[in-house]
Amino acid sequence: YPNKDLKSAAVEVDVQNNSAEDYSGRLTVQAEGLTERELVVSVKAGEQATISVPDYDMGASVKLWSEFEQNLYTMKAQLDNGEKAKEKFGMRVFEVDKDTKQLMNNGKKVFLRNEANCAVFPLTAYAPMDDAGWEKLFASYQSFGINSVRFHSWCPPDAAFRVADRMGMYLQPELSSWDPGSMFGDDTEKEYFTKEAHAIIKEYANHPSFVMFTFGNELHFAGGGYEYADALIGQLKEADSTRLYSFASNSDYGSTKPTSNSDFFTGQVYNGTSMRGIYAGMSGFINQTRPASTANYNDAIQRAAKESGVPAFSFEVGQFQVFPDVLTELEKYTGVLEPRNLQLVEARLAEKGVSDETTKKFIDASGMLSRIGYRMEIEAALRTKNMSGISLLGIQDFSGQSTALVGMMNALGEAKPYDFANPEEFATFFSPETALLETEKFVWTNDEEFKGKLMLANYGPDDMSGKMFYRLSDGKTTVAEGKTDNVEFKQGDVTTAEEITISLAGVKEPKQLKLTIGLGDVENYYDIWVYPSGEKASEGDVYITEFLDEEAMYVLGEGGKVLLTPDASKTALPNSITGTFTTAFWSSQFVSESQPGSMGLLMDPEHPVFDGFPTEYHSNYQWWPMAKLGRPMVLENLTQEDGTKIQPLVQVLDSFSTIRTMGLLYEARIGEGKLMVSSMGLEQLQNDYPEARALKNSILNYMNSDEFDPQFEVNAEQINESVIGTETKSRHNVVEKSNGGN
Repeated sequence: YPNKDLKSAAVEVDVQNNSAEDYSGRLTVQAEGLTERELVVSVKAGEQATISVPDYDMGASVKLWSEFEQNLYTMKAQLDNGEKAKEKFGMRVFEVDKDTKQLMNNGKKVFLRNEANCAVFPLTAYAPMDDAGWEKLFASYQSFGINSVRFHSWCPPDAAFRVADRMGMYLQPELSSWDPGSMFGDDTEKEYFTKEAHAIIKEYANHPSFVMFTFGNELHFAGGGYEYADALIGQLKEADSTRLYSFASNSDYGSTKPTSNSDFFTGQVYNGTSMRGIYAGMSGFINQTRPASTANYNDAIQRAAKESGVPAFSFEVGQFQVFPDVLTELEKYTGVLEPRNLQLVEARLAEKGVSDETTKKFIDASGMLSRIGYRMEIEAALRTKNMSGISLLGIQDFSGQSTALVGMMNALGEAKPYDFANPEEFATFFSPETALLETEKFVWTNDEEFKGKLMLANYGPDDMSGKMFYRLSDGKTTVAEGKTDNVEFKQGDVTTAEEITISLAGVKEPKQLKLTIGLGDVENYYDIWVYPSGEKASEGDVYITEFLDEEAMYVLGEGGKVLLTPDASKTALPNSITGTFTTAFWSSQFVSESQPGSMGLLMDPEHPVFDGFPTEYHSNYQWWPMAKLGRPMVLENLTQEDGTKIQPLVQVLDSFSTIRTMGLLYEARIGEGKLMVSSMGLEQLQNDYPEARALKNSILNYMNSDEFDPQFEVNAEQINESVIGTETKSRHNVVEKSNGGN
C-alpha cells in the first residue's frame, strides 16, 4: 500500500502455517533494486499471521504510476525456510483535492474518460482469464481516448487488473448488484456483500489501477440499508485507504445524495440537477434545443462539492443507437453465443427488400449522428469546471435489453469497420488535452459576425502554454485565420484563451465551413453553416399549399408543379411520428410517443435539391429544426404494384425493429403534374431559422429547374391519406399560377 508521502509503502505479508508445529523464523521483504528489510516471524501451527512493515523505504527516486507513466515495482517476500512470494505494485495516491473537490492522482487532477463495461463477451460467455483478452479490449478502448473503465455491477478477474496496471487504465469495479428494490435489505444480503467487498479489496490490493469501488448499479435503499452502506465504507477505508469508495453508482437514478463516508458521487443527475445531455424519452438539451456548444454541468458539480464535499462525474452518458451491422458482424460470432438479434434484423431487411448497399447507408448515417451525439455530451462535460469525468454507455454495444447497439465498437470489442467509428476521429474530442469551442450557435447568416471562445481542457500530465490557433475554411479557400495571445493552460482545468470574432460578409452563397482550432499538436474542428441573410427564392412556377385543395389538383392536372408543405402537426400529418434530432436512446425497449425509435436522416448530398443547402449524407447541426420540429411521414402506403417503394429525398431512418420507409421530403408524379411533399413545417420554421429558409429556397430553385422531373407515380388518394392540412393563408389566383405567374 503506497503511503501518502509517496516515498514509502506499507507492506503486509500473510504467513500461513499449515504444519503441525509452531514456526519461528525470519522474513525478508525487498522491492527490486531497493533495501532489504528483515523481520522476526512466529506463527502457531495451523494459523495465519500478518506481518507488517508500515514504512518500507522506496528510495530517493520513486517512480510513480499513472495513466501517463505505468511504473511498476516487484516486491519479494521470503522466509528463511525457502518459502517465497512476489507481487507487482505501483506507487500512486488517488485522492480528492480538498479545494476543488476533483479527483487527483499523485497530485495531478484527473478527468475520467470512462467506459461502462457490461460483461459482454459473446465468443466465450465469460470474461477473459488471460492477459491477451484484456490487452485487446483495453487497447481498443484507449484508441478512442478512454482512460478508465467502470465494471457495471461486477468485478473482473485478476487479469484485467494486471493489464490495466501495465496500460495505465483506472478501474472501478462494483459489487454484483443491479437495481435491487432494497440494497442490504436483509441479513443474508448484508453478510454476502460485506464478505465480497472485503474479499475484492484484499484480492486486488496490489493493483494501482484499482482506484475506485462502489456497491453496485442504480441501488435503492430502505430499512437501514443506506446507513449500513455508509458503515461498510468506513470498514473498507480502515482496511484499505488507498482507494476511493462510494455507496452506489446512480443511486435512485441520481436523486440520493452520497453517504457521509462516500468519497465521490456518480449519477445521471446530482439530486435533480442534470449531469447529462440526453435521457430516456429523448429529453435533455442535445435533442430539445438548437445546437450550440455552451452547455455545461457547473450547477451539478458545484452542488456536489458544496453540499456533499465530494467530486462528481456523470453516469451512463450517451446511449445513442447505431443501426445494426448485419453486413460484417454476423460472421464473427464463432463461439457460444448465436447472434439471433442480428439474424432477425437481417431477415427483416431481406423481407423489406433493402439491399446491402442501402443497409450500409443506414449504418453509416446513423453512426455519424450517434458520434455527433457523443461529441456533444463529452464536450459539455469537458467545458465544466472541476468535473471529474464522464462515464459513457457506451463505446461498446450491449447485447441485452432488447439489443442496445449504441457503440463505436461492436459487442465483440472491435471498432466497427465504418468511417464513423474511426478511433482517431473520436479521440479528437476525447483526449487528455482537448481544444474546445464555445459558441451560441453553429448556423449563421452573412450579415453577422461569428463569435466563439477558444478553450482548452488540460488533463494531461503537465501545465501547457502557447498561442491557440484557428482557421475557418471551406476546404479550398480560407475565410479567416489567426492566433491568440500566449496563454497558460493549467493542468486539471479548462481555460478560455480568447473570444474570436470573424466577419462573414464575404460568404456570398450557402456554405458549410470548417473551423479548425488547436494548440500545437492538439487539434479539434467544428462545422459552421453560413447562409445569405434574408434571401428568398422566387416561387416561380410552383404552387405552394398545405393540402391538395382544388387549386392544387387543377395545377397538377395541367402538368404544373405543387409544393405540399403542411403544418408539422399530428392533425395535419396523421401518419407521422414525433421528430427527433439524435438517434434513438439506448434500445427499442424504450420506444414511446416522444421516442419513436428513429435513427436520423439519410440524404444524397449530390442531389440537385440540395444545391443551395450544403449537406452530408447524414444529419448534422443544420438539420436540427427540420428533424426535431418536423414530423417524419410513414410512407409505407406509397408503394407501386411491382413492390417499388418511394425513395424520399430526406429519408428518416426507422428503428431496426420495424424498418418502415419514412421521410421528411419526397417528390412524386400525379398524372402529368409534379409534386413535392414536405413534412418539415418549413412555412413556419423559415421565419426563425435561416437554415430552414435556405432549405426552402433550395427546394424551390430545384422545382423551378429542368432537373425537377419525378418519376414515382402516386395518386391523390394516397397523398390525402397522409396529408390532411387546413387552410391557413390566402391563395394566389389559380389561373395566374397555372400560366407561370408569380
